[in-house]
Amino acid sequence: MEEKENLNLDLMIVVIDNLEKTYAEISELPMAASHSPAPFKGKNAEECFEMLKKMKADTGSEINVENFAVFDERSVEDDTVLIVQASEKTGEIETVRGALRETDLALVNLWVGNMDIEEFALDGTTC
Repeated sequence: MEEKENLNLDLMIVVIDNLEKTYAEISELPMAASHSPAPFKGKNAEECFEMLKKMKADTGSEINVENFAVFDERSVEDDTVLIVQASEKTGEIETVRGALRETDLALVNLWVGNMDIEEFALDGTTC
C-alpha cells in the first residue's frame, strides 16, 4: 500500500476497527458491520496517531499512519471527518474538518503530495 508507482485511484481507505489485526489490504465495499469495540472512540488526533504507529509496529500492518481520517461523533451529525496529516519524523500534526464524501480524495492527494491539508478544510481553517 505504501508504493506510489502504478497508483490505483479506486478506494484507498483501510478501515481499522481492531488494533491487534494485521492490515495489508485496502478495505473493500461494501464493508461488513463490525462488532469490535471502537478502539479510537473518544481519542484526539494525537492519540490516534500514536495508536496507529504502535499498531503498525506491533502487527506489521502496511498502512500509512501519516495521513488518516477520524470519523467521530460530529461525522454522524454533519457528514464531515477530521482529516489528519502527521509526521513520524517530527511528530507534527495538522488537522482540518473536511467533507466525508471527499475523504478518499484528500488522503490520496496528501499521500502523493499533490495538495496541502489546508485545501481540504470546509471552512478554510485548520483545527
